[in-house]
Parts: sequence; C-alpha cells; structure tokens
Amino acid sequence: MKRILGLVVLLFLIPVFALAQTKIQELGLKGPVKEVTRSYRIFRETHTFSEVDKFCTSYSTYRDGILQDKKNFDNKERVVEEYARNALNALYLYDDYKLTFVTQYPNHPNTKRYGKLDKNGTIIQRTTIYENINKIETEEFLYNQNNKRIKTIRTTNDPLRLVNINGHELEFLPMVVFETLYNEFGQTIRFSVYWVTTSNKYVNRLEWQSTYKDGLIIESTLLHDEKIVEVEKYQYLEFDKYNNWTKQSQITTTGDSEPTELIISREIKYY
Repeated sequence: MKRILGLVVLLFLIPVFALAQTKIQELGLKGPVKEVTRSYRIFRETHTFSEVDKFCTSYSTYRDGILQDKKNFDNKERVVEEYARNALNALYLYDDYKLTFVTQYPNHPNTKRYGKLDKNGTIIQRTTIYENINKIETEEFLYNQNNKRIKTIRTTNDPLRLVNINGHELEFLPMVVFETLYNEFGQTIRFSVYWVTTSNKYVNRLEWQSTYKDGLIIESTLLHDEKIVEVEKYQYLEFDKYNNWTKQSQITTTGDSEPTELIISREIKYY
C-alpha cells in the first residue's frame, strides 16, 4: 500500500486467499517462472511457482534479511499454512465436499476463523472472531460468470483503530469497511477504506486508484475524501529475455512536496 503522509491510519493488510486469477497473471509474469524476488531498501518479498500448472506455492517477506511472514498455498492458490513473526501462526483446513473451511491457531485458541466455499473450492465468505478483544471481521469475495474475482468487501468492528485526519483529535473507530476492485488479471484497480468516528462528526474515505497498461501498473493515486493526496508514477527501466521487468522506477509526489524516487529491482529465476 502507498504511504499516507499527513494521514495516520492504522490498517491491517488484507490477507491473500483463493484467487480465480493466478498470481502469475496478477504479477504480469511471462515464461516458465520458478521464483521472483522483489527488493527495495531493506525489504524483500519472494513468490515461488510450480513448474507444471504455474500456481503460486509460497510467498515470503523479509526485512533486513529477517523473515517477517510466509504463506504456503495449495493447487488452488489457497493459503494452507501461515507464519507471521510476532503474530498468529495458522493452519487452514478446506472441505471441498461441504464447501466450508476453518482455520486453526494452535497458540491462540481465542481466535476463530471459518468461511464458505463455492463449487470450485474458491473462498466466497470469511469470518474471523478475536474473543479476547471482542473483535469481529467479515469478508465477502465476489466473482463474475467466468469465476474471476471482481470485488472484495471487508468489515471490522476493531475498537482499537485510531485516526488523525487534518488535525482532528484521535478517536476510536467503531466500524471500518474495506472495498477492493480488481481487473481481469486480479490486479487491484481501486482500494477504498471507509470509517465513521464514535462521535459521528465526520465520515472518512481513503481511496487508492491504479492504472495499468499491458499488465503493468503505470500510475497510482491516493485520494482522501475525493481530494488527491499523493500520486505515484512507474517507469520500467530494464527487462529480461522473457520481457519481464527487472528494474522499476517509482516516482512519488505528495502534495506540494518535491517528487521522490524509489528504485525497485526484481530477480527472476526460471525452470
């Protein structure tokens, strides 16, 4: 997600679950990809893929070379195991006959997660209950007639979320709604966050809008209540023999500030 300068919002990242589109398509990769590692500053993330069906088999993130989290996937690109440093570890159990799934947290019995699958075994609904902090999250995954994911809606009553918008005092947020729209390749074209403070003085909306060309992101805009806060533009500097980019320039302009540039590299291994 993009940086929010001047806006302080504590958000949880949306976990990766079953995709009707494959991760190969989402990342715009070509050729017999075995592994792709994306690096910038002290951060690194790695996807690995199977040789025959080209499904993503694992995803890992690192900070200063230290593993932060890792997810292993089945042949439908559904999470089956999850490790998060200093957080929850989880096992996901799918029943394709009953079209249900549950998640086990061996070290956190007060956390419960369950949901529903469609006839293709794709997750269409999920509920997470954190009994010790009285928190509930619900998610709904919507697909079109071709079984391509088009929208995700996530709602939480997390009582610990705080927000500071344009000098307003910090307040508890009783309800936060996340909404994500995707293109035909499973790439996010719009990510929105809505919330109302406990005083109900104002309703807020953050929205990220992304534009793609030939499967590559070229621009992303952050808006707060429909006003542009930040713009990121992407250029692709180097490509490999399969025409996959290996070096990217990300130029960010926030308000009236001078643009800043971030160079992102990708190392791709092939079968």
